[in-house]
Amino acid sequence: MKLRERIGVDLGRKIRLEEGIEWAAQNAVKFIDVQLDTGENVLTTFDAKRCAAVRKQLEKRRVRLGLHTRDGGVEVVSGLAAGQVLAVGGGSGMASMIAAIEAFAQQGARVVTAVGAKTAAELLFVERANSAGEVHIATDDGSRGFAGFAPALAEKLVNREKFDQILTCGPERMMKAVVDLAKRRQIPVQASVERYMKCGIGICDACSLDDQLVCLDGPIFTAEQLERFEEFGKFRRDKSGRRVPV
Repeated sequence: MKLRERIGVDLGRKIRLEEGIEWAAQNAVKFIDVQLDTGENVLTTFDAKRCAAVRKQLEKRRVRLGLHTRDGGVEVVSGLAAGQVLAVGGGSGMASMIAAIEAFAQQGARVVTAVGAKTAAELLFVERANSAGEVHIATDDGSRGFAGFAPALAEKLVNREKFDQILTCGPERMMKAVVDLAKRRQIPVQASVERYMKCGIGICDACSLDDQLVCLDGPIFTAEQLERFEEFGKFRRDKSGRRVPV
């Protein structure tokens, strides 16, 4: 992939999303990002009909889309219309998840969040997640909530009710377990993958995940994408570029 093809453009909040996609296609821009807080792109305007039309336009124009709010959260448009959402966050992964959790709730989805951490003192964004829906807690040491890991708690919740989509972010082994659970239950899942990044524009390859670059091709990946990767849940690159176990 040429450098020009790796560069994305933040369209901000002043241009209507659909117009931005057309502009990107006309100017050979493969990646765009749009803010969803104001104007014609405010979250409440993305009903199921508009989401479907945007997905079709993106596929036709071969443009990748990132969406963000003032809190900095990013999520792909394919998730905006889901009705029952299970969010599984582990450790600092909740920092990347909370804006998406709140965005789904604002869109009218019922959001159930499974928050995991080593101890009760390390739990993040529990209050904000609770304001957006239902929260269940897991701690490794049993100091609060379910005594165990977040994937085990997630499986209990999946056994309890039906979900239209699962979101996950956290330690990679945790995400691998959540993605495997979603695949077994045939639930669409999106994982926000973390990799060590140096340049952030696709030049250094520090964030490589098999033949993909997390800074450009991600960080959001579906189960269908992740099942092609040998490294997901097993290996990552350290600061020197060596492949090491996750």
